Amino acid sequence: EFRRVLFRSLAFQILQDKPGKWWPAIKLRFAANVPFGQYQRLDSHKQETDVGGSGNWSPAVGFVFSHLYHFHGVHFLAVRYFISNAFTTPVHVRGVNNYGGSATTRGTVYPGNSFQTDLGLEFTLSQNWALAADILYVHNNRTRFSGRSGGSSLKSPSTEQFSIAPAIEYNWNGNIGFIIGPWFTVAGRNSSHFRQVVAALNIYH
Repeated sequence: EFRRVLFRSLAFQILQDKPGKWWPAIKLRFAANVPFGQYQRLDSHKQETDVGGSGNWSPAVGFVFSHLYHFHGVHFLAVRYFISNAFTTPVHVRGVNNYGGSATTRGTVYPGNSFQTDLGLEFTLSQNWALAADILYVHNNRTRFSGRSGGSSLKSPSTEQFSIAPAIEYNWNGNIGFIIGPWFTVAGRNSSHFRQVVAALNIYH
């Protein structure tokens, strides 16, 4: 499914870490989802394949903490911790929409705010090989609705989800690397469970 949305972020370096010192590097991060795609007056026969966005700006603020620990030789442990909260905005909807509804639906959806944390770890085994893992937690507040529902519920309860993404990484040099590994849920509440494989080719200039 392709969603035509634009996500923009801006980060400010608050504190730099230094080799041999205990304090981490800290960034203050602002972000927002700019909705461009279609999110309402959908065709009920297309089973949501015509959804292109959420209709919500979702401005967010967060912090990124990172630090690099050196053990010996080429063995390093990079630790990154990300924490963020997204503040959703009301969405006016008509007809079948991204949040549910029917042909006669007309009202306002109030999506719940979203809180997210991500602990990332990366340990270098050699100059080329590394082990990595991301541990994620996401909490979404309940979604409310006011207006004419058209016989279809547009409300949803709060949700929680824990997931982990271990991976192995190979770097040909300082500019090109490849990482692959599974990503799967380990626990949750009112949320879907998934298992998938994620791979990425990273090219740095």
